[in-house]
Amino acid sequence: MKYIACFGDSLIEGYPFGPECSWCKVAEEDSDFRLLNYGVCGECCDEIFWRLEHTPLQENLYGIIFLGGANDALCGRPPQLAVQDIDRVAKFAAEHKLRFAVVLPLISNDLELNSRLREVTNLLKTRSYFFIDLQEGIGYGADELARAYVDGVHPTIATYAKMGMVAKLQIEQFLEGE
Repeated sequence: MKYIACFGDSLIEGYPFGPECSWCKVAEEDSDFRLLNYGVCGECCDEIFWRLEHTPLQENLYGIIFLGGANDALCGRPPQLAVQDIDRVAKFAAEHKLRFAVVLPLISNDLELNSRLREVTNLLKTRSYFFIDLQEGIGYGADELARAYVDGVHPTIATYAKMGMVAKLQIEQFLEGE
């Protein structure tokens, strides 16, 4: 069994339903990996990194999956700062000999937020990280996006389930890429 720590914001946590309904929980069903949910609603990337540095991690940890950036954009933090924080997480993972993957920012039902998150995505894609893209579980069209979210940003239970199915396949690829 491989254990992967998932650090991030509400989209890791499974807000507003809780970790038991998160995409992480769905992805690990019937798999040979466990996703340890360290998601906290409302955190920006610098706060998530601080929490990572101060969280005792289990000894047999295989890797870290990181998802953040939406709260940074909502708080007006420049995309460059969010990506610098993600780079710090990647460095932390490397120093601890852990594999590292980043969940790309999700397209929400908030057009203004999406434009800021595209900047984060574009900066991230200049890195050589392993990327997990869960957008397929949400959809791309206006109607799909409207149905996918409870409040325009946080997925419905059904959407979290679809995201988990998409994540499972990509996490299996992440595990194969040793």
